[in-house]
This record gives sequence, structure tokens and C-alpha cells, in this order.
Amino acid sequence: MSQPTPAEKFRIALDLHEAGLRMHEQTLRRRYPEAGDEQIREALFTWLARRSAARV
Repeated sequence: MSQPTPAEKFRIALDLHEAGLRMHEQTLRRRYPEAGDEQIREALFTWLARRSAARV
């Protein structure tokens, strides 16, 4: 089996990131079943922004 190229590694990283976002979205939907799509999206972006700010 050959080593993945840098482009393939980057694609894998993006796919994993997207999978993580989808997983957290589902967590939010279970936690707040009354929330609409826009509220869930806003909560997801807020969570992501906090995670990003914590790394700075």
C-alpha cells in the first residue's frame, strides 16, 4: 500500500473535520430537540468559534 499524497492527507483531514461537525450537530439536536435548524446551526458555529478561540 502506497503512502497517501499531501493532497490525499488534506482531503482526509477535511473529511474528518466535517464528520466531527456532523457528530456535534447530532449531539446538539439530541440535547435541544425543540431547537430549529437555524438555532442548531448557530449553536454549532458558536461552539466551533469557542473551540478555535481556546487554541489561540
